[in-house]
Amino acid sequence: MKAIIYLLGTLVLLAGILYGASAAGVPQTWLIVIGLVIGGLGLMGAANSVSGKTKAVETTSGAGQAPRTKETTISTDV
Repeated sequence: MKAIIYLLGTLVLLAGILYGASAAGVPQTWLIVIGLVIGGLGLMGAANSVSGKTKAVETTSGAGQAPRTKETTISTDV
């Protein structure tokens, strides 16, 4: 679900940029290049937003010291 929302946002952004560039007289070749770049960035962002990441929390304490918490992000990608 998160990836779908991300991709829909990318499509709205892409449509707005392409419409504005077209209205400004940018050649069609550059509109295609802009579309491919923004579309690719949107796909990479959507894939990154749903990748398998978990957070590990480690609590340590020394003698007479307050406990300290360390949070680490672990990627489950192969």
